[in-house]
Amino acid sequence: MKINLTICLFAVLLFSCKKDDNPVPILIPTISSLSPTLGGYNTLLTITGKNFSTKPSENKVTINGINVPVESSTATTLTVLVPELIEGSFPVKVTTTQGSSLELAFNYEYTVYVIGTEFYKKDSQGYEINIAKLWKNNIATLLTDGSYNANVNAITVAGNDVYVAGTIWSSTGSKITYWKNGVPTTITQGVNGGARANGIVVKGNDVYIAGWESNGNVSVAKYWKNGIATSLTDGMYSAEAKAITIVGNDVYVSGTEMNSSKQTVAKYWKNGVATTLSNSSTPYSYADAGAISVVNNDIYVAGGIMGNSGWSAQYWKNGVATSLQSNGAQSIAVSMNVIQSDIYVVGTIDNSKSSVTCWKNGAVTTISDGVYNANPTAIQVKGKDTFISGFQASASYNSVAIYWKNKIPIVLTDGTKNANATGIFVR
Repeated sequence: MKINLTICLFAVLLFSCKKDDNPVPILIPTISSLSPTLGGYNTLLTITGKNFSTKPSENKVTINGINVPVESSTATTLTVLVPELIEGSFPVKVTTTQGSSLELAFNYEYTVYVIGTEFYKKDSQGYEINIAKLWKNNIATLLTDGSYNANVNAITVAGNDVYVAGTIWSSTGSKITYWKNGVPTTITQGVNGGARANGIVVKGNDVYIAGWESNGNVSVAKYWKNGIATSLTDGMYSAEAKAITIVGNDVYVSGTEMNSSKQTVAKYWKNGVATTLSNSSTPYSYADAGAISVVNNDIYVAGGIMGNSGWSAQYWKNGVATSLQSNGAQSIAVSMNVIQSDIYVVGTIDNSKSSVTCWKNGAVTTISDGVYNANPTAIQVKGKDTFISGFQASASYNSVAIYWKNKIPIVLTDGTKNANATGIFVR
């Protein structure tokens, strides 16, 4: 009996120590390739490999450590949409319940949107007709067909939608229009002398446009929310809204208004309440407030003041003015971008020729090469890169639409017709 018990115990120990003949394999995901390896925001990226889950939610994909939802999955392929990044090379990794893959690099490049106009023809009365254009990565799309003169002054991108604000002249007057993915929507009807759009911002499903509309005597500064106007001035003196931004539920607009002394005064409005920025005792003096940015509850406005020696570029932070260095030459600021604590302002300094100039925290960098007159219209800073749109004279004496990336010019038109670039958006 003891012998049998000993044999049984030995058998139990023997089989309990024996290796599992059918172990469950650990199938760690592996990436073999990415397609494409180069792209921008919203690029459909296909990840090829093995040991992926066939359920999209069971695959975790990161690009530069950012979680990216999986659009579709098989055991050997995953698809994702690339999020907004700064330009560069970034690791892609797949993780499942079995483990994580090694990384492969995806190269992110910016998508650059530029708006502007190019001369088309003269009408029967000799007036110029310009065509409004949108360039995406230097490839042009027409926004108007040349039936009427048009200009565009502002662009923004929200999600996958591109919004452009501008003005179309017709037989009844100038009409504020915005385009969403190339489809126009008319905001004003061109009565009483017309209107003009200068700025656009989109929040959720709401489209805000800043500009002016004539009351038959003077221009009234206004903004429109989904086509419904809010007047910022009372119509006694000429005024213009030039830029707009939304922070939370607050609407900020910068612009100008003439006063009873015939001075053009720089202002900004927060939810319709005006703050005067410039102050001059000289009749017929001028000031400008062409750009506005609100960061961490601080309100920045860029523009300029015209004094006895001409225009002088400056910006205001919470109403306090800072003059921008120009070594005594005339200058004016036209656009700005505030990134955390860094203040970027772009404008012109006019020596023997007008030159595109960028001030970063007051330090001056000349952008254009000085061979021809050049003027900026907008600035956007992404990561370490600075993008500036504008126009520059050429050997043909016509201006060309152009933008600069870190001082490197990218010319959009060939100079056979006058053209300009009036706005830029980079993502």
